[in-house]
Amino acid sequence: MDIGCAHGDYCGAFTSRSYRAVGLDINAELLKECNSLYPQVAPVRADAQALPFHKQSFDAIISTNVLRYIPDIVSTLTECNRIMKDNGRLVLICHNRLCPDTLLKKDPYVVRRYDIISLKRLLSETGFRVLGARMLLIPYRSTPMPLVNFILRHSSTINNLSSKVGFDKIFPEIIVYAVKERELNGKNT
Repeated sequence: MDIGCAHGDYCGAFTSRSYRAVGLDINAELLKECNSLYPQVAPVRADAQALPFHKQSFDAIISTNVLRYIPDIVSTLTECNRIMKDNGRLVLICHNRLCPDTLLKKDPYVVRRYDIISLKRLLSETGFRVLGARMLLIPYRSTPMPLVNFILRHSSTINNLSSKVGFDKIFPEIIVYAVKERELNGKNT
């Protein structure tokens, strides 16, 4: 599932590789575009803070540059935990709040900005174990699957570079890769 799928490019990339994909967005117009571009994607209009799916429905969830618009990120991550199968994977890509470029851009809809430390803490609190977290320089209109493949192939190199050079203040994007580690109490529906 892609939370905040917009036009559905990531979902389309996954379905082109024979995966089933659900595109979730709160914007009905964007979901119509997603459906017309990628008819094999199941579009769902919903709020990420209250996901309309049964417990353990998904193997993987991705969300790219959406977290900053969500008022209650803990509810969203708790919901992701609830609907994700045991050992399911979560990939989050968001703007790095420490990057000067990110700080200079004014977006009236942004609720909060994140850094790697805050994302790791939030994921741990909501039942996930972080497998990797990196700062990245991602061209805005990157093709989804080549980007994902690049990250998987070069994650150790990216990590070594960013820790040695202090790229946390240069790289505009953060990617966090996590696995569902435990079920949260009281979330069994």
